[in-house]
Amino acid sequence: MSNLAQMTKEELQNLLQQAQNELAERREDEIRQVKEEIQRLAKSIGVRVYFDEPSARKVRKSSPATHSYRNPAQPSQTWAGRGKRPHWLTALIAQGHKLEDLLVG
Repeated sequence: MSNLAQMTKEELQNLLQQAQNELAERREDEIRQVKEEIQRLAKSIGVRVYFDEPSARKVRKSSPATHSYRNPAQPSQTWAGRGKRPHWLTALIAQGHKLEDLLVG
């Protein structure tokens, strides 16, 4: 085994990637072996077993907000137009301001 302190950053990253790949391969082998054992045991008692393969989880990316609203009295208070309206915006609308007048840009 090599001395990690003497390795470059790139060598360490490469070693880490190799270790992660090896661990993933070993895990897949273990899963395959367990499935084969389950199939063998099930077959011995006349039962069929089916395995559901995990599907890739879909990640939903949110799109950037199209509108942004700003409190004219306190410019640091903004609202992207998503979720519940902030209290300052509700108060301004109650005072007669129009939402369109508070748009930024």
